[in-house]
Amino acid sequence: MHDNTLTDDNRDKFNYIAGKYNQTIKFYNVEILCRERIEEFRKMFAVIVKGAWTVASYYPFLIPEVIPKDVDKVIYLDSDTVVNLNVAILWNVELENKILAVVPNTWRNNIKNYTAWFPIVRNKLVKLENAFNSGVYVMNIKKFSTSMSKLNNDIKYIVENFKGQMLDDEALLNYSFSENTVKLPLKFNNLVRFAREDGDYDVRNVIAHYYQRVIGIDFNDSWTTLYYKYFVRTPWFNEKAVSNICVEILKIYNDQINRAVWLTNLFSTRQRLFCVSAKYAEMVKKKFEIKDDEDLIHFEANEPEDKLIESVNQSQSTPYTLVENKSGGTGFSFAQKNRKVFIIFNENFGKCKAALMSIGLKEWQDFFNGTILLDEKSGVPFDSWRIVRNM
Repeated sequence: MHDNTLTDDNRDKFNYIAGKYNQTIKFYNVEILCRERIEEFRKMFAVIVKGAWTVASYYPFLIPEVIPKDVDKVIYLDSDTVVNLNVAILWNVELENKILAVVPNTWRNNIKNYTAWFPIVRNKLVKLENAFNSGVYVMNIKKFSTSMSKLNNDIKYIVENFKGQMLDDEALLNYSFSENTVKLPLKFNNLVRFAREDGDYDVRNVIAHYYQRVIGIDFNDSWTTLYYKYFVRTPWFNEKAVSNICVEILKIYNDQINRAVWLTNLFSTRQRLFCVSAKYAEMVKKKFEIKDDEDLIHFEANEPEDKLIESVNQSQSTPYTLVENKSGGTGFSFAQKNRKVFIIFNENFGKCKAALMSIGLKEWQDFFNGTILLDEKSGVPFDSWRIVRNM
């Protein structure tokens, strides 16, 4: 199921599911039907960093060009959604001559607060109250089709003025159409991550959206149970999926053993230095029994990187410089007894990583993300995405 290619085998599986429920399915090869438009997209999005996303992200913009002319609206669903309601209810939504019917990101405060940080909102290009997630929407085909010139102009504006930022399909749909939408109830696009954070585990009559790798293996979680309720009914749940799960669990076990050996070697030759935010401070002090003569740097995710670099250098007798090992820089370097390994406990590890690498430090040699050492009792749940993604 982790194979994103629409192979003949996957087509057969889709046809099997449709036939099982007396439905039909039709495939459109947009790369053939919309070759010229796709080439336009490639030119328009030339500034996209390679690998960030693909031109296929914009294929929903081509829906009006490929479906039959007598179809006046469509329901768009991301591939990581589970429809646990009568989809006819969504189909019968009155579009009121609007371009899209969407679920706004204001139904929960935690989603609203998260959305406020979106570049498209921070740059005041979209009002917070109008911002929406593009995983589920109803499209007014005629209105969308006649608005393509506006969308093209909006894309051009974003490309020219924001240096490759905000070019994902969601940001572009928001920028172009957020004020021309019908606002739908939360149940039509219930983002599982935020539902869990909000303590909402009611999975009845919802379209569950499992974006951001939130599918796990905790069957005490009703959102997890809902996902597998439908997954096991598909032809993708077979002996290969079960085998992949077992293989990945064994790999995780072996990785844990190797990590224990690595940490034993590392801490036998290096001093520990903890870099923690307030969220982790008390727990880290207690769990790792930090001694009075050990260094602990307090650094919050919203503080400038320069402060972290300054604190790191102050922890050394002289500004920190990297000493390569004899093998040419590969593996771990234990050249200096007084060198320290920085254990990072911070909500924005990526920011800390970039700062430390800017002064020559290497991840897994001079610093690492300390949350890999935490368990559920420490407030860090096991990330089972590694297992799920290989099913």
